[in-house]
Amino acid sequence: MDKPHTSVAPIFVAIVLLLLQVLYVGSYLALVQPEGDFVDLPTGGYYVSHYRIPGTLPSKFFRPL
Repeated sequence: MDKPHTSVAPIFVAIVLLLLQVLYVGSYLALVQPEGDFVDLPTGGYYVSHYRIPGTLPSKFFRPL
């Protein structure tokens, strides 16, 4: 008798999805500064940025969980 063919695709997809979560959390922890930096605005105000990369890209990518 022949063995039924089993697919490794579901296991591969599950491993990739778990690794993506680890990569997301690891990169978040690498880019965040808990104390934050004061960033001056051209209008005379300021805001506190908690990311090592300047600009709005990190705050768009790392949404609050």
